[in-house]
Amino acid sequence: MKKTMNRVSALALALILLLALLPGSVLAAAAPGAIDVVVAAASEGQSTVAWTAAGGAAAYIIQRRVKDSDTWTTLNSNVTVCTYADATAKGGTVYQYRVRGRNGTSYGPFKASSVVRAIAPALPGAIATVTAAAAAGKTTVSWSASSGATAYIVQRRVKDSDTWKTLNSNVTLRTFVDTTGVAGTVYQYRVRGRNGASYGPFKASSVVRAQAAAATPGAIAAVTASCEGKKVTVTWSASSNAKTYTIQRRLKDADAWTTLSTGLTDRSYTDSSVVTDRVYQYRVCGVNGSVSGAYKVSSVIKVEASGPAGDIFGVKAAASKRNVTVTWGISQYATSYTLQRQRGSGDWVTISSTLRGTSYVDESLSDGTYRYRVRGVSPEGSGNYAYSPSVLVGSGSGSSSEDWDPDISFNTLDSDGQRWTDVDFKDGKLTMIYYWSYKYSRCVSELEELEDLYSYYRRKGLRIWLISERENEEGNEEAMVRKDVSFPCLRYVYAFDDYLDTGSIPTTIFVNSDGEVVGKIYRGNKDFDAWADIIDSLM
Repeated sequence: MKKTMNRVSALALALILLLALLPGSVLAAAAPGAIDVVVAAASEGQSTVAWTAAGGAAAYIIQRRVKDSDTWTTLNSNVTVCTYADATAKGGTVYQYRVRGRNGTSYGPFKASSVVRAIAPALPGAIATVTAAAAAGKTTVSWSASSGATAYIVQRRVKDSDTWKTLNSNVTLRTFVDTTGVAGTVYQYRVRGRNGASYGPFKASSVVRAQAAAATPGAIAAVTASCEGKKVTVTWSASSNAKTYTIQRRLKDADAWTTLSTGLTDRSYTDSSVVTDRVYQYRVCGVNGSVSGAYKVSSVIKVEASGPAGDIFGVKAAASKRNVTVTWGISQYATSYTLQRQRGSGDWVTISSTLRGTSYVDESLSDGTYRYRVRGVSPEGSGNYAYSPSVLVGSGSGSSSEDWDPDISFNTLDSDGQRWTDVDFKDGKLTMIYYWSYKYSRCVSELEELEDLYSYYRRKGLRIWLISERENEEGNEEAMVRKDVSFPCLRYVYAFDDYLDTGSIPTTIFVNSDGEVVGKIYRGNKDFDAWADIIDSLM
C-alpha cells in the first residue's frame, strides 16, 4: 500500500512539471490588472481615446464598434501609451471604444468607453484658378490654394469626354507635371482639395494640346581645350536641336566627371578653377528641354606653371631692302608678344599685340631709321619692353643689329620709369656716366657742377646719365629733386660692373656715339674746369 502511494506522488509531481512547461501554465506571465476609466472625445477629423494604466500591462489592445453592433474591430494591438487617435472614423457615426492591457500572452479585462459621435474633417475651400501649360513631352498643371486642404487630387480627361481619370490623389504641392499625355491630343485637367475623407469642389482648367517630346540633340563633332596661364578655354561645334549645352570636367583617367556649368547658350567656356601641373579632360553635350544628347570628349590638356611674363633679351633688327626682320628671345610664361615700331624720334606704333612666335617681318617700309621694342604678355601680367638697336631702311640700308657692338650692353629704367638701352648712346656725341649715392655729401654737392657742365656742353652733344648706387634709388631721387637736375638717373644693372664697380664713389666714365668707352675710369670728384678739360679732349 505504501509503495502504491509513492508511485502516485511521483506521477503527480511529473504532471505538475509538464504543465509548467506548457503555454498558459501557472508559471506564464501575470495577467495585467483592470483599467479603471476609458474616455473617448471627438474632434474634427479624429476621435481621441485615453485610459488609465493597467498594472502589469506591457501594451494595450484597442477596439471599436458602431453603437449597438455586436462586432468589435481591433484598431491596434500594440499601443504602448495610454492614448490613441482614431482618424478612420466616419463623420456622423456613433462609435464605442474598449481597451485592455496585454502582458505577453496574458490579457486583462476590457474596459469600454461611453459612445461618441465622430466629427468629419472640415471641407477644403474652393480653388480659384487652375492652369495647364504644354511643353515638349509634358504638361504642367498649377493651381491656387484651397483653404484647409492637406493634399490635392488631380484628374484629366480628353476634351468633351465624360470620363475623368485620376492622375494623382495625394499631391502635396500646388503643381503637377503630366508626362503621360499623347502628343496632339487635347486634354482638360481639374483639381480639388482633400482633407482626410473630406473633399472640396473640383476646379477645371482650360483645354490644352499635348506636345511631342523634345527632339534629341545631335552629336557634337569636336571639343577643343586650350590653356593660357591658369585658365582653360573650351570650345565646341554645334549640336543640332540643342537649345543649351552642359560641360563637365575630370582629371585624366578619373572615373568621376564634375559638372562645371549647365544652360550654356554660347559654344565656349572658360574654366578658371584649374590647378597648375594637373592634366584635365572635358566633355560637352547638347540639351533640348529635358532631353540630352551624347557627350563629346576633348583631348587631355595639362595646365603648365604660369606667372607674369618675364623679361626678353636679345632683340635684333635686320634690314633687307624695304623689310625689317625682328627677332627676340623667349619670355618666360608669355602666351603672346606685343611688338611696336618707332620711326626716327616719332611715337611708338603697335604692330601686333597677339604674336605667338619670336620673330616678325615688318614689310614695305619707307626710308628712315627704325627701332623696335617687344614684350611678353601673360594673363597674369605683361613683361617689360626690350629694345632693338636702330636699323636704317632705304639708302645705305643693310645695317642691322649685328653692326652694333657697344662696350656696355644694357637695358634699364630711369627714376621716371622710362626705358634706356645702350642704343641711346647714339643720340649724343659723348655720354658722361656718373655713378653716385646721396649718402655721400661730395656726390650731392657735385650735382651742381654737373648741371653747369650739362648746360654748357649740351649743344655740343654732351649727355649726362647718373647711375644710382644699388638699393639707394629712392634717396637719390629725393636729392635730385632738391638740386633740380635736368638729366636722368638710371638704375644700376650688372652690365656696368666692369667699369663702375671700382669700390670708389663717385666713379665716372665716358662713352661715345659708337658705344665705345673712351678716356679712362675717373674716381672721385672734380670741379667744373677739370671736367671741362676732359670733355674737350674726348669730344
